[in-house]
Amino acid sequence: MLNLRAGNVLMIGWGRTVSAVIEAGLPPMPGVLVVPSTGGMQQHAQHFQSNEFSRRAAEVSGGVPHFIHAPYLPDPEVLDLFLADSSVQTSVGLWNRIDAAVVGIGQPYGLERPSAMPPSQVDLDLEDAAGDVVRHYFTADGHILDWRGEGRMIAVSARQLRATRLVIGLAIGDAKIPSILGAARAKLVTALVTDTRTAESLLDALARPV
Repeated sequence: MLNLRAGNVLMIGWGRTVSAVIEAGLPPMPGVLVVPSTGGMQQHAQHFQSNEFSRRAAEVSGGVPHFIHAPYLPDPEVLDLFLADSSVQTSVGLWNRIDAAVVGIGQPYGLERPSAMPPSQVDLDLEDAAGDVVRHYFTADGHILDWRGEGRMIAVSARQLRATRLVIGLAIGDAKIPSILGAARAKLVTALVTDTRTAESLLDALARPV
């Protein structure tokens, strides 16, 4: 599925499932430019470390890693300062020519929040979010929600994701069914990697009358 050549751009998301896919082995992609999907997060867990995902994906595939040495959600008054940095500009600029992306599909906000979002980042406007892709939260019918970080994250934009030919979403489990459907309807993913049980549940959900 990832038929990339030297000079092509592969964007890597973050999350436990993305980590598992990388460690299971990516195809050889010598010379492919590997860029993270966001700046860094204030989280200690390994599956939130976006630059490490880029480094590791490049390591196992033979690609060339790029890093974003800036927070994914900086204070508004310093956002432009981070974006003015030449190294950040180089990596962020690759989002305009992504050839393929591998991203996790987050579960509904109410299920995600206790482990993934510190209290200071809780946003009540997202209580009804069906899920997210790279912190772009969406409703079950695919509408992107305008939460406090939308539009000021150092992250690939929804527009850039929609312009990418191949965005592989990774998601497993019945709790992710509304998230998968919402991500597809929002046009943030173009392909899905999951397990048999989740695929069967997804087909059942699609077969039910609206």
